[in-house]
Amino acid sequence: MAIKRILIVDYEPKLIGRLQSMLDPEKYQVETAQDGFAALDIFDTFQPDLVFLRTMLPKKHGFQVCQEMMEKAGSRQVPIVMHCSIYKSRKYRNDAMKIYGAAEYLEDPIEEDTLKTVLAQFLERPLPPPVARPAAAPQVPVVPPMSKAAARSKTTDSAIDRALEDTLSGLNLDLKKKKTPSVEATVPIGTVQPPAPPPPPPPP
Repeated sequence: MAIKRILIVDYEPKLIGRLQSMLDPEKYQVETAQDGFAALDIFDTFQPDLVFLRTMLPKKHGFQVCQEMMEKAGSRQVPIVMHCSIYKSRKYRNDAMKIYGAAEYLEDPIEEDTLKTVLAQFLERPLPPPVARPAAAPQVPVVPPMSKAAARSKTTDSAIDRALEDTLSGLNLDLKKKKTPSVEATVPIGTVQPPAPPPPPPPP
């Protein structure tokens, strides 16, 4: 694992030394600052991967420092862990995380188990697996809307087809009605007389 850079900001040298003693120098490179202005300057030059920031600082309050660090970091998303021994209520924790952008808010003193949890959460966590893209839905062909002229033409053609069909149907009915009956159908059976014999020849 590549060496990670950690910035510790605290006004008490003993607390800086205590926190630094719990960090493995083979894994972490540490820089320190003891006031708000120095913290912002080192943040720009050191480019830390994680910041431990005390809320109570000389020259510039820790909440302001946190907010300015978040603005400087931009898309790098540097996690800032704020900690304090005075502001311990839920309100300060919510303000630090929701208003000023802190990644975590802890109570002093920071115990070794808590420190390991923070390091694992923000520096040693594996990268999230790539998100599988859903299969593309089959494309449905888009039928362009019919123009008004085409719609009128289609309506006219349908009307002509119906009129022609009605006309042909009428002709068929008339032909069936006007069909000439056969002789057998008009003359009753048994009423047909045989033809008359031819006249006799004249005398010689």
